[in-house]
Amino acid sequence: MNLRAPHFLRLLLGAALIAIPTALVTAGFVVAFKGLTDLLWDVVPDALGVDPHGWWTLVPTTIGGISVGLVLRLVPGHGGPGPADGHGVGGEGGASGLIAVPGLLLAAILSLAAGASLGPEMPLLAAAITVGGLGAVALKLPRELSPALSITAISALFGGLFGSPLLGLVLLLELPRRAGAQERDPYTVILPALLGSTVGYLVFLAIFGEPFATYQLPVLDAIDGVDVAWALGIGLGGALVGLAFMRLFRMVDPLISRIRSPVLLAGAGGALLGVVAIVVGKETLFSGEHELQQVIDGGDSLGVLLALALGKALALVISMTTGFRGGRIFPLFFIGGVLGLALSDVTSVSTAVSVPCGMLAVALPAMRMPLLLIVIVAFFTGPVGLPLLVVAAIAGYLVCHDQPELRDPHPAPA
Repeated sequence: MNLRAPHFLRLLLGAALIAIPTALVTAGFVVAFKGLTDLLWDVVPDALGVDPHGWWTLVPTTIGGISVGLVLRLVPGHGGPGPADGHGVGGEGGASGLIAVPGLLLAAILSLAAGASLGPEMPLLAAAITVGGLGAVALKLPRELSPALSITAISALFGGLFGSPLLGLVLLLELPRRAGAQERDPYTVILPALLGSTVGYLVFLAIFGEPFATYQLPVLDAIDGVDVAWALGIGLGGALVGLAFMRLFRMVDPLISRIRSPVLLAGAGGALLGVVAIVVGKETLFSGEHELQQVIDGGDSLGVLLALALGKALALVISMTTGFRGGRIFPLFFIGGVLGLALSDVTSVSTAVSVPCGMLAVALPAMRMPLLLIVIVAFFTGPVGLPLLVVAAIAGYLVCHDQPELRDPHPAPA
């Protein structure tokens, strides 16, 4: 294909036009749920003179759960797909999921602000795919070029969340079957994807001065043979932990699904999240990127670290099975990072090896996108540790690649 052909130049223009509003929607979503979070967890308890992480914890988690349940019951689309569904909406034309997107975003804002152990990426992924599909229809692009705009929108989302202009290219290598990209000339998709992730990154930089995720992980100065061996072992062990989490989800979900009322289910789930936070620690709440940083800087004992990892896994299962909406990358990163710290407490492995390799390996079974996870984690660890992340990813992927994927057997009703 001639990349200077009018319809391809129209595609690039469309990519920019799609990437900018996608990034702005992403930024607006972040502002909305962070603003509501501040209101529920800082402004109101300060006005009342109560400890936001004492008994008050039960108030925003429970009320938030009830609010999410009302959205699932009353709003068209019933809150869209659950956290175990992937994006679950959209499609080639985008219109099939359009009705679910507003309710999904609203439910996700309420979920994240209430303290659900979920991240923002999955609801925004649904919106990005839908916007990309609608953009392709509006621009009247040839059918074979339509997937490029969906990939562009996804790239803009991830570029803003994780702060890497190269994420569009990485996504292309792991999304082709899902996005339907089957181009003779790969640059018909590569260039729009790169443009999308760069625009997303620049929009977040202009608005917030930094991407959504701002981990400050331990940095490795040099690699030796022992570090490679540890990366291999952590990749294998972390993938097994990730698979164990998925098994726990599959055990709990059929039991929870017997409760038919979404309001009762999400309200009870919110109350349980509050109990876990009070008993185990406030770090089990929310998506986990800031909480992981607090744990890394805190020097907690081995027992506390193990309790936090287990509590976070329980909070993530509760959030995924009781109706809350959000993604699972950030909570799994938290679990893997905390377990990496625990491993360093009882062995000679450096936290600069155990923490990033643990984050990647534990998230891998539920995500099945090793290259994306490598690039995301490497962005926060520096180039020296990159080979170790590759070793951990390969080892972990060999463990989990043929295992059943995590999918919600009880999707939201149409």
